[in-house]
This record gives sequence, C-alpha cells and structure tokens, in this order.
Amino acid sequence: MSVDSFAYPDLGLTVERGKVGQPSTVTLDWVTVDQDGQEHDRKLVLGCELLIDKVERCRELTIVSVSGDADAVKDFNAYLPSDIEYQGQRFVDVADGLGRAILHDSIKDEMPELVVKRCA
Repeated sequence: MSVDSFAYPDLGLTVERGKVGQPSTVTLDWVTVDQDGQEHDRKLVLGCELLIDKVERCRELTIVSVSGDADAVKDFNAYLPSDIEYQGQRFVDVADGLGRAILHDSIKDEMPELVVKRCA
C-alpha cells in the first residue's frame, strides 16, 4: 500500500488520496437489493473531493465520478443523497474517510454539517 492509500475497515472503504488539486478515489462497500429482496455486497468507486468551508462552517463533499459494479452504480444514481438513509450514511462515511486521509480526523466534530454535491 502506498503512502497515499488508506484502508478504513470500520467505514468499509479505502481512500487513494489524490495529488493537490486532483480528486481522491474512494472505493466503498455498497449493498444493493434486488427485486426479490435479496441483498448483494458490491463495490462502488467514487472520484471525490472534500472541501472544508471555514466561512459556512461545513464540509463539502463533491462527487466528480462514479464507477464500480454495474448494479451499485445504478443504485447510486437512482437516488439523491437525502432520499435514503443508507446512501446518506455512506456519504458521511466517505467524508470521514477523506478527512482521515488528509490527516484531519477531528474535522467531522468541528464541522458536523456535510453538504454533498454531484458533478458526475
């Protein structure tokens, strides 16, 4: 694992920290549910950036790309972050992982508000 790779088993994700000015890549566990109600463990890959807005006192997670297992991507794209509790929690996990990767783990306590934007 490189110095820019971070695994967070407690969050079910890994972070490949991007170079300055470039998005990071977050690979996370994602659960989909098929039409029969069966759950399936999948992988979702997000290109994203975490900005810390000291004026508005919030964290801003910007999603710039989405890839991974086809049914996970379809599930992800079917909802807005606030539509379902599961997706909202996974966004919090992604932001927490990115905060840890930039060595600012306490940012979630200092700025608990999380704004999610999608450019993808």
